[in-house]
Formats: sequence, C-alpha cells, structure tokens
Amino acid sequence: MNRPFFYIANWKMYFTYNETISWISTHGEELSFLAKSHHIIICPSFITLDHIAKEFNQSHLLLSAQNCSAYKKGAHTGQISAASLAEIGCNYCIIGHSEQRNCDNNDIIEQKVLRLLEYNITPILCISNPQEELTPAITAFHKFPEKEIIIAYEPLNAIGSGNVPENRFIEKTFSTIVNFIEHHVSDKTYYMIYGGSVDSENVKRLKLINRLDGFLIGGASTHFDEFKRIIEF
Repeated sequence: MNRPFFYIANWKMYFTYNETISWISTHGEELSFLAKSHHIIICPSFITLDHIAKEFNQSHLLLSAQNCSAYKKGAHTGQISAASLAEIGCNYCIIGHSEQRNCDNNDIIEQKVLRLLEYNITPILCISNPQEELTPAITAFHKFPEKEIIIAYEPLNAIGSGNVPENRFIEKTFSTIVNFIEHHVSDKTYYMIYGGSVDSENVKRLKLINRLDGFLIGGASTHFDEFKRIIEF
C-alpha cells in the first residue's frame, strides 16, 4: 500500500470569517477536484470549521483544527474540546505549533495528544527540537494501538522567513526523529512532514527529501494558484 503524501494548509489567522467563506466559494470546487488524487488537509480558523465541514461533506477534502484543549470539558474559558472537533467532522488537529509553545509545555502537549486520539482525531504534532519535544507526545501515542500521528518538523528560523534549510539538514533531523520513534513505538503508523516557508520555488528540491510524507504549508496555501502549483509539481 502506498503511503499518502500530505498537503496541509495552515491558514493561521490570515483570513477573516467572510474572507474564508469567499475563498471557499471561489476555489472550493477546484480544491475538491485536487483532493480526489491528493491528500489535502485544510486548517481554517475555529469559527469557520463547521461551515467548511458541511461544504465539503461529500468531497475527499480533509479538515483540521489549528489547536485544541488539553481538557475533556469543564470551566476552561475560550478553549475548544477534541470532542467538539470530532462532532463537526475534524479528521486532524495541529498541536505544538511554535506559535503556541510559549503557552503549551510538554505536559499539555501530551494531554492534547491523548484527547485527540480518544476522539479518533489524528494529531499533527509540530516540533522544532526533537530531543526536547518528542518524548511526552510519543508516550501518549503509545497508549493507543492502531492510531496514527503526523510529525511536522518546523525549524524555528524557517517559519515565515523564507530561510529553508538544505535537504541534508532536514534529512538528518528526520533520521533522529525516526530513530526515536522506532525505538519507542516501532509498531505504530506515523508520518514525517516538513514545514517552514514551503512554496512553489523550493518544493521541487524539498520533495527529494528522504522519508518525506508531505508538507505543512502556511502563507503559500492561502493563495490558491500557489497552493495548486505546490500540490501538482
């Protein structure tokens, strides 16, 4: 069975609610067509998740949240539970993004992995320092047989800067991550993706990275033609 190759569009807070709806209205049909032959995951803002889930209910397009709560429910103002994400049809959820790690320590990340897997949502775990950030999440992952996880390696100095490392540097880090995971959970399914200033200019050489299973794409994914070029290269 061929491994999927993921194109994950992290829209962050680039769009307002109305801008998101307009983008989907304009490009949704072509995006759905692309999703028939590519694993495309859209990560919009929380308030547009339900709309997009309903809009693409009959398509191959996959949906992800940009974060979730470490708690099941309770007095946690402003947080969104994994249970709610599952109810509206989220297939995936980003956790541990560098823009959130100033609030989320490793213990919180571990709890988020647990919450997501409890509700059959695949975590997209962002890391920049494997030695410090992998252990808690993999410990949680180990508790759920037959579940999957996506590891998104994002070097801090590459996010939004255009400074993409050489392939050999990324491959060295991938090797460290793979060795760690294989040592702890060798029987589990996991995927390795790269994130950080991915665009149509560098995607050709990035796709040559050994053991690469896809990309986490930020700003470039908000421009449909650019996103399409990345996917179709």
